[in-house]
Amino acid sequence: VCKFSSVAAEVSFIKNRIETLFEEGVAPNEIGVLHTQSFVIDKYKHELPRGVILYESRVQTGLEYPVVFIPQVEKLFPRETDFSWNQDQSRQRMLLYMMMTRARTDLVLSYQQKWPKNFDLLSDHVTWCEESDLL
Repeated sequence: VCKFSSVAAEVSFIKNRIETLFEEGVAPNEIGVLHTQSFVIDKYKHELPRGVILYESRVQTGLEYPVVFIPQVEKLFPRETDFSWNQDQSRQRMLLYMMMTRARTDLVLSYQQKWPKNFDLLSDHVTWCEESDLL
């Protein structure tokens, strides 16, 4: 899980990491960038190399990739007012779990601002990094 100071820094990191994966022999169709919001996916369409799989996660089910990126975690889930607070938190965790389990070997979650508190259950199970660690 990596924290970035801006969307541009996050996009740059993911783009560079994907280029490194290509150099290591990972094919473009073995890399997935997933999110629940189409406006986030749209940011990556013109930035990432052709062949990298970009999906709004509600559309993409059942497929797996060796490497999955889930950018802008803080924007994954707008509050769903049709549900109670607890139901909405449960729905969010279920969708995040579904996206995370698309990864077979590497999973990278990234965010700016604040890490969503409803995902704190992951805190003890991830490696945390800051943008400055990646320079």
